[in-house]
Amino acid sequence: MTIRLMCLVALASASVSAQTPDSVAVRPHLRNIFGGVEGRQSLPARSVFAGNVVAMTALTAGRGLVEGIPARRLPGVALGGAVAGAGFYGAKRLVGERHPVAGFALAYASASMAENVAEGGHALSHVRVGLGPIDVRIATPFASERLDGERAGPGLGIELEPLSVAAGVVLPLRGFRPSACGAGLCYRRDTPERIVRNGRPFRRLGRTVGRVVRLWTPFLPRSEAHEGVHVVQALQLAAVTPGGTLRALAGRTTDADVALDVRTDWFSPLAAAAIFSLAPYERVWTEREAFTLAGADAAPVPPRVSP
Repeated sequence: MTIRLMCLVALASASVSAQTPDSVAVRPHLRNIFGGVEGRQSLPARSVFAGNVVAMTALTAGRGLVEGIPARRLPGVALGGAVAGAGFYGAKRLVGERHPVAGFALAYASASMAENVAEGGHALSHVRVGLGPIDVRIATPFASERLDGERAGPGLGIELEPLSVAAGVVLPLRGFRPSACGAGLCYRRDTPERIVRNGRPFRRLGRTVGRVVRLWTPFLPRSEAHEGVHVVQALQLAAVTPGGTLRALAGRTTDADVALDVRTDWFSPLAAAAIFSLAPYERVWTEREAFTLAGADAAPVPPRVSP
């Protein structure tokens, strides 16, 4: 009950940005989430790989404990999380290197494995695929191999991500047009967005909140890839979120052939709030990871924008 209450509280704060803008021409300033971009530094490739493996090992095992996995099965759960972490690293590299289709396919495969083992099922019990606001989770013949010997969930689960659904309605009214891009599904706007921070104007290039990606002119391939890495990061956190749907939060299950559900992904805003309260923007792991994998020197700096 305590965990569910925390989840509901986190849902109320879901409007908090899970990712901060990918911007240029900003004076570094401690704890200013719009600043510090010029101070970003790349991470060593080995560190990025190890970080993904270690984080997914721990988070998948942690979700397994919350889901009630017996302690004797935790090594297997942790191993599945480690494999998924390596897969997520590969997915981010592919997206960062401008191969979004292959990257997101690997990201969804990694997410499927992590959530399958964390829920006590076979590593291949379900396959998750999706684009933007819609995820489809398909049961495989291995889905019967759960702790209680019964099929875990519907044969075909259709899950809607509410923030992305709302964006699909609101953003076109604000002049954004949906299109495929290096981040999967993006909303583009030709009118630059001008922000003033620390008394200095700059132009915002991109912003990602969960799976909602917004891009402003100039539309740089590097910016699309950068935001795409952030989307994979969101999928990564969603895979290790206990009770990541409304049905799960309510403690209800269904073995229907087809079922509709709503994703909550409450862990993402909590993690973002904790991370950005402890470190300045340019030092946050998620930002440095995207900066590293999408190419630190691939984009020219746009000219400064007058207010």
